[in-house]
Amino acid sequence: MKKYFASLLALVMCLSLLAACGDPGGATSGAPGSNPPASQAIDPDKQGSTAVTIGYVGGHYACYPSSANSDDFIQQGMVYDKLFEVDDNTGEYTSRVLSSWEWADDQTLVMTLKDGITFSDGKQMTAEDVLFSIRNYIDQGETTDKYQYFQYIDFDASTISEDGMTLTLVYQFPYGPAERTLNCSIMQKEFTQPHDNADQIWYTGPVGSGPYEITDCVQDSYVTFTLRDDYWNTDYTYDATEITLRFYTDETAMYIDYQAGNLDAMYGVGTTVASQVEAANGGQGSVQYVSNNDVAFIMLNEDNEYLADPAVREAIACALDMTYITDVAYGLLGTPAKSHYASTFDCYSEYEGYAYDVERAKQILADAGYSDGEISLRWVSPDQSPQPEVGNSVQALLDMIGINVSVASYDLPTALGMYLEGESDIMMMTVTGPTKEPYQTLSAFAADAPFICMSISDETYNSYLAEGLNTVDETARWAAYQQADQWLYENFNALPICETLSAIVYNSRIATFNQSAVGRGCLGSLTLA
Repeated sequence: MKKYFASLLALVMCLSLLAACGDPGGATSGAPGSNPPASQAIDPDKQGSTAVTIGYVGGHYACYPSSANSDDFIQQGMVYDKLFEVDDNTGEYTSRVLSSWEWADDQTLVMTLKDGITFSDGKQMTAEDVLFSIRNYIDQGETTDKYQYFQYIDFDASTISEDGMTLTLVYQFPYGPAERTLNCSIMQKEFTQPHDNADQIWYTGPVGSGPYEITDCVQDSYVTFTLRDDYWNTDYTYDATEITLRFYTDETAMYIDYQAGNLDAMYGVGTTVASQVEAANGGQGSVQYVSNNDVAFIMLNEDNEYLADPAVREAIACALDMTYITDVAYGLLGTPAKSHYASTFDCYSEYEGYAYDVERAKQILADAGYSDGEISLRWVSPDQSPQPEVGNSVQALLDMIGINVSVASYDLPTALGMYLEGESDIMMMTVTGPTKEPYQTLSAFAADAPFICMSISDETYNSYLAEGLNTVDETARWAAYQQADQWLYENFNALPICETLSAIVYNSRIATFNQSAVGRGCLGSLTLA
């Protein structure tokens, strides 16, 4: 079990810190190559009344979901159905492809496919395709985004029914997060096996069962999706018959294209552009704010001699004006946090939190016997926004109560290495929960978390995590996580800054642009005016 915790948390934490390093102002860099003018990149004849063009700052990856090099969840949401997913329309964690699923026992999940699910080549989906897709994450190696969860499946004991429509998936031990980590894209086994993940066909013509298929692509420039006229799931309708996703390395260039009318929407924009669109009072379109399903935290290293004292941690909690920090670091892309996981989670419960009170913070320190200026702490962070902004804000706020904080920012690999060695006393982190699975957040603070400076050794806290992990009874899991959440509040180890948001900007051609989480759903969920 120790190995399980370590490998799972290593992936979660690395992804968390990468997410935390994103620039809420939008000055990120991702896709290689240059951005050709719209007239060169997109055929003007395609701009019909039901065709939509969307800009996105980020890299263009192969649409091969289980590849170690593919984290393009936007494309996956268009081309593939997922075994489980957060539905963009309802916000419910569910399955579109299964007619039923249930736990036969605490280690055995039985799933039956709906009849009539067809891939874009007309062939029917079977449970063999589902099992192949899950197993393919294991076959691709430890760096895939699902390996950490799927490695605990007993594939030898898992079976497919005689009619090929029911998969019995067996886990090696009772594993609570099973359903919420099975949000994997379903690939067609027959198509996938002859094409390795380096094959260009994963850019130009992958076969999936989702509502759209790729019909045009210039790598690192744009990809065009066309709505399938034979999409099997008639419960869902899509207004846009064609969606072109254009890739940018710079948000400014994307914004200029949007203002020029070359884009109908911008996806995942930063607070600077969102603010400018808001200031235009509708003249530049609408802004839709979408939860990232995560919370940003200030973490306090319990191995520090001062931070081991609950009184010092409580004083810091009182001294940090989280509204101010959110405004400085996140702007419009942050909203108050009242829990250690996002308000979108099914097990969400609000807590009162910490009132900003400088005088109370000073008194707590004085009562505990600390003199002004006695406590010195070190803040280490990656050198990408919003980390430095948060660090500088914390430095200024704690200086008001006589706590000295030295702030140092490094490149990402250096900062991660220092976290692994416990070389930071106070720092910031986020944990993204695309499936609204609280264990992904709360286990980031577990006793055997890879980043020593963020781990909590308390047996009570870790027992709550173990209780939630090792049961598939959802009621029991939610209760355990709520107890862990309450423990964190009462002990001042992880101080919530804010829930983080992403922004989608769109023009008057689009009526709504709802997403369960930016980068995780289907762009086709937009509706046209």
